[in-house]
Amino acid sequence: MTTATNTPATKSDIPENTFASFCGFTFDPAKNSDCFQVCKKDEPEEFQKCLKNFEGLEIKPKTKTKKCGGRGKTIWGHLNGSQAGLIDDSLSTATKPILLETICLFSKGKKPRVLHHLKHLEKDLNIPVSLTEDGKIFWAENPNIKGVEIMGSISTMVLRTAKVEKEEKKEEKKEEKKEEKKEEGIVTKDAFAKVKKSPAKKSPAKKSPAKKSPAKKTTKKGDK
Repeated sequence: MTTATNTPATKSDIPENTFASFCGFTFDPAKNSDCFQVCKKDEPEEFQKCLKNFEGLEIKPKTKTKKCGGRGKTIWGHLNGSQAGLIDDSLSTATKPILLETICLFSKGKKPRVLHHLKHLEKDLNIPVSLTEDGKIFWAENPNIKGVEIMGSISTMVLRTAKVEKEEKKEEKKEEKKEEKKEEGIVTKDAFAKVKKSPAKKSPAKKSPAKKSPAKKTTKKGDK
């Protein structure tokens, strides 16, 4: 009699096309979750993808587990350890203004998702998320950050699209090429077209010298 043994799943057993959410976290069906309160409004297309995937998942019976205490919430009411909670922590525990990229790394979130949550804090929860002159982000009421001048609000921050950055890089390259050609003393086609040709000055007509008529020979008497 042979007995069945449990073998660990190999790499080939894991499906390749596993669904990946926009924010990188598992979809939360709760109505008070960030999925419904933030993503549904700010990223409706991504929300619908997550919802469709969630509804299509096979529902398995829940196993009873021992309760070992809740995860708790941040000072602004978001679940500890969630992406929203990590964004909250990055602001509340910071000792100086930080870049948006730093918050994204800390919370493992993409720029649009992180920026939407920061705007949600200010707009819906009245948390003063402010900007410095060089575009860094900080919580204006953070007791660890003092003497920093507020130059703007997070509500005014707009992400630069890849298309805009691409166009700007093209323009920069054009300008660089123009500068290089100027240094080499080469006039570009565009620059040459802008040069106005001055009309040619008419030189006064030269008077042709008068033709000298041949002197008439005079004959003397006695000459033949």
